[in-house]
Amino acid sequence: MPSHFLGRHTALSYVALKPAVWRRIPYLRENAGRAPPIVLAVGDRRRVTAIARMLRNPVLLPESAAKLSNRNVPSKYLSSTVEFGRVAMAIGEAFSIPVLVVETQMGASATQTVLNEILSDELTANEYKVGSKKIDLRHKIVIRIGTAGGINCEGADPLKVGDVVNATHSIGTTGAVMQSLLGLDFWRPEVYAAFRALWVNLGSDFTYSKSVHPRVECSRDVVEAIEAAGSKLSQGWFHRGGNITKDSLYAERQSDVFLDFCRTENCRTTEMELSAIAVAAREHQAYFGMLTAIVGVLPGSSYAEDEKTKRLGEHRAIQVGLESINGLI
Repeated sequence: MPSHFLGRHTALSYVALKPAVWRRIPYLRENAGRAPPIVLAVGDRRRVTAIARMLRNPVLLPESAAKLSNRNVPSKYLSSTVEFGRVAMAIGEAFSIPVLVVETQMGASATQTVLNEILSDELTANEYKVGSKKIDLRHKIVIRIGTAGGINCEGADPLKVGDVVNATHSIGTTGAVMQSLLGLDFWRPEVYAAFRALWVNLGSDFTYSKSVHPRVECSRDVVEAIEAAGSKLSQGWFHRGGNITKDSLYAERQSDVFLDFCRTENCRTTEMELSAIAVAAREHQAYFGMLTAIVGVLPGSSYAEDEKTKRLGEHRAIQVGLESINGLI
């Protein structure tokens, strides 16, 4: 099967070329070396490990592949074995449903690189079996579970650090998305018109807002499953609303612009990955959604220093994400 991604960056892409390895790894050996079609995308390896601990029968892929391939390498070096990828990955079961957890790292460029590999049919399969159980999905599913800045404006339910937000849509895009659609020649003024045409041609969920910014709707089935899970688990800390995708964290210094998006487009969060996730999902015919823990609030101080409260928000987001899988399947 030919590859439809550029380069190999994840453990799955390397293991796919080594049948002697994947045939000895649980989950992969039953599915021709491929991972499940349900993907939880998180920003760092710490969250991969946290979710793996909450799954049934988890397998850490880079470490397992390294151990099977490098018997003489001391275990303390296994997690950094280069040939088995640059990001943390795990497979386990949530409600008896196989799930792939993958670290995308920070920003649109890294997220785009990782997800274009993961969503390839070479590495994940819509039809998946674990023992006697089998799932067969028409569309793969990507749920980003991460952190974001919250946005408070008049007339909106107040957000606070530790709350969780279910993204309904996203406004804006990133340089990574523009370059992947247009190529490098996108500085001339007339090229932006070409980008607008390419954006809306991605599908009916890709439009432009009243304020002429790129807009994309999260997949309805995913939004509804997350909403049901959050409403079940929350005691006042779960919300929903739009997101602003940006390239730079420091764009948050222009708080007035974010507040205007809150008022006019119901944007309650801002982060750096959702636009890239949307485009990668569309290109691979996958459904997608996002839920984020609020780690800072605009206007005011951008980031809170209370690590305990931020960790609580991350734990809540993970709980909602896992619960939503049950509703989706």
